[in-house]
Amino acid sequence: MAQKVVVVGAGIVGASFAWHLAQAGAAVTVIEAAGIASAATEKSFGWINASFSETPAYFALRMAGIEAWREMGDALGPEAGLRWGGSLWWEEAGDALETQAAALRDLNYDMEVVGKNRVMAMVPGLAQAPDAAIHVRCEGAVDMAAATRRMLDGAVGMGAKVLVGVALQGVEAPGGRARAALTSHGRIEADAVVLATGAASGAVLAALDFGLPMDNKRGMILHTAPTAPLLEPIVLAPGVHVRQATDGHLVVGEIFSGDGPGAARLATDPAGLAAEVMARLAALLPATRGLALERVMLGTRPVPGDGFPAVGPVPGIDGLYLATMHSGITLAPVIGQLGAAEVMGGPDAALLAPYRPARFA
Repeated sequence: MAQKVVVVGAGIVGASFAWHLAQAGAAVTVIEAAGIASAATEKSFGWINASFSETPAYFALRMAGIEAWREMGDALGPEAGLRWGGSLWWEEAGDALETQAAALRDLNYDMEVVGKNRVMAMVPGLAQAPDAAIHVRCEGAVDMAAATRRMLDGAVGMGAKVLVGVALQGVEAPGGRARAALTSHGRIEADAVVLATGAASGAVLAALDFGLPMDNKRGMILHTAPTAPLLEPIVLAPGVHVRQATDGHLVVGEIFSGDGPGAARLATDPAGLAAEVMARLAALLPATRGLALERVMLGTRPVPGDGFPAVGPVPGIDGLYLATMHSGITLAPVIGQLGAAEVMGGPDAALLAPYRPARFA
């Protein structure tokens, strides 16, 4: 009999688990309280990268994430909106830019520092090019909501079930072993429960008597109307980040980390901040002046307390598995692949060893 696994959360991480678990032969049920890709997934910038990795181990995991996206992209097809145009970063200049470049060189990342003429050649529409920028060739971006749906469709095609409007209310765990997910629509028998619950993970685990500190960050992402081709690489300039999706619309944010100068205004004046970010975009790329703003999306980035992913068994309940992280976009395919193998009884993944939830116990 197939192992029964309940995946809680239909964002991109939960969708990746569903895909890989179904591929491994599990009987998968995905439950989602709100909507598919409705939380951090659809409100993310969608940048697939390893540019800011803090440690060599985290860099290795993120590089595995990039490679996993390249492999999964073939299976997902063009509907996922994957685009491998590289990136240009000049969010900081001078010594700060050189420090970042040196850190990436030490990791043997696929990058180079380019001058003003190269930047203008790569982004001809810039009002003014910086004196220097970091060009990373291997990075890309993805339409997160579309990729999530493609993964879930693939999982369903392999026998998984997706239940939307169904909330987790608890985990039945007699003797400390998960036996069922208790939901707003009844009991679902399970040999394992995967929590891909993003920013809500701290609250979900608190109800299960495990403390997971979270340092979630609010953010805002803007989508413009489609426009003629303007950008091949992702552009990460001071005060505004922008990329062009495969359907022509621009995805715009303030600063990827969520700590931009307008962060405090997200709670008090999001419309004003959106207008200001669009003004910065127009100053950077004059061709965008007057471009219609179609969507303003406010969301919360899930960030475990120490800034690194929390992936693996939850102490105290055998069969309960957690997967929450910022960089969920970059990491989703590899976390789903490695995590699903562990859930199915395979060996522990060395790449995940530094990120176990037990470190917070």
